[in-house]
Amino acid sequence: MTTRTQQLLANAKQAISAQDWLRARLFMEELTHLLPDDPSMAYNRGLVYWKLNEYDNAEAWLRRALELKPDFAQAQAALKFVQELSGAGMADAADAPPVAPPAPRAASPTVSQDIPAAIQEEEWFLGGGFWPRT
Repeated sequence: MTTRTQQLLANAKQAISAQDWLRARLFMEELTHLLPDDPSMAYNRGLVYWKLNEYDNAEAWLRRALELKPDFAQAQAALKFVQELSGAGMADAADAPPVAPPAPRAASPTVSQDIPAAIQEEEWFLGGGFWPRT
């Protein structure tokens, strides 16, 4: 990983920690451009879109992560969750309040049943999603 990529990754994590989703989106866009075949980058870009309530974009990037790594359990669960959110009768997601992610061990009853145990054990990414361990 280049120094530039490492700096972008650090900046993305910092923006996510601060819940500055617009700034995080800019960093994740650049990271996915630099690392187009990295499923973790596609996955985390999808999570940032999720936090911005841009469910179509979130779904597209989570699907990209699964194209790159079909057995990516976190991406499978996040995709299912985003699909549930987008199909929950929200006519205009842009006007909807931000969606908080389920807690790792106390997820909402409708979602937690479908999230594999491995995901419930995983650390949440700084802003409320997963950042797969390397």
